[in-house]
Amino acid sequence: MKLLKLNGQRVLAYNIDGTYFATAEECTHVGGPLSEGELNGNEVICPWHGSCFRVTDGQATCPPARSPLQTYRVQIEGEIGRVQA
Repeated sequence: MKLLKLNGQRVLAYNIDGTYFATAEECTHVGGPLSEGELNGNEVICPWHGSCFRVTDGQATCPPARSPLQTYRVQIEGEIGRVQA
């Protein structure tokens, strides 16, 4: 996973088996920095309280977070990736 800035917002980009995804970087529980967490398969785990999110659609998959992460569209053109708000 890679931390990016998009229009002043912190965004995480992921490469899951050659497919690219992007989500908000901040956990929806209490704002933990997901960039400091772990990527386990297609889920990112918050380092603060262990909330899990599916990076393919932002869905919260384990508590304490209940709200999904904002997701962003990723477009790859050659070797250039674009994340769109």
